[in-house]
Amino acid sequence: VAAGISYDKARVLEADRTRDDPGLPAGSSDAAIWQPEGQGEYHPSLSSRTRFPTLFDRYSTRFGMAVPNPDLKSERALNTELGYSGELGPVTLNTALFYSKVKDVIQSVPTGALDGEGRQITQSRNVGDGVYKGFEVSADWQLADSMVLVANDTYMHRMLNDPLWADYRPTQTPRHNAFLRLDRQATPVLTVSPSVQVSSSHLSESAIQPEDPAAIAYTRMGGFALANLDSA
Repeated sequence: VAAGISYDKARVLEADRTRDDPGLPAGSSDAAIWQPEGQGEYHPSLSSRTRFPTLFDRYSTRFGMAVPNPDLKSERALNTELGYSGELGPVTLNTALFYSKVKDVIQSVPTGALDGEGRQITQSRNVGDGVYKGFEVSADWQLADSMVLVANDTYMHRMLNDPLWADYRPTQTPRHNAFLRLDRQATPVLTVSPSVQVSSSHLSESAIQPEDPAAIAYTRMGGFALANLDSA
């Protein structure tokens, strides 16, 4: 059994348009590790974490594209995870299921105002409470003495409940992210690694917003695939 606790304090010493905010305790965590003989390792865990709003979150105007929010509160999350890691023949496997309840989620939202060029002005705000859940899986497969296949995939589903916007949705978070790489040791001093990264589509606030301040328009941004070739 592993346990830990930490405490951090954030205090603004001097800033314009702000009030003093001492912050919150940073969090604690507990985990149990069970390792049956020859059957890998299982690890359930529970943690409570705080994300402090940064100076950038509170005060940056993003070159005129955002309004500062000095009263931005800390974001608090209660995380649970159930994971497994072990070897299945030539494959080293790591998996995890996770579920998080988040309070006072920090996210950039449109204010309804436009700058001089007609672009939407945003502000970092605490948009309500949310639930994040999903899974992660990664594997290293020793195909041969000089060849290893590395793969991982993450699925995340975010849900937000905001009292001001009934249809508020999380943005900038694709459901799926996957990565595949093949490490081939061509010579004793040269390893060639082709790889592919794939990300699914995600929502973003539209550049043009409705006049109703209680409504937000969204645009679905397409996913992408990125191929790389590295050598070392």
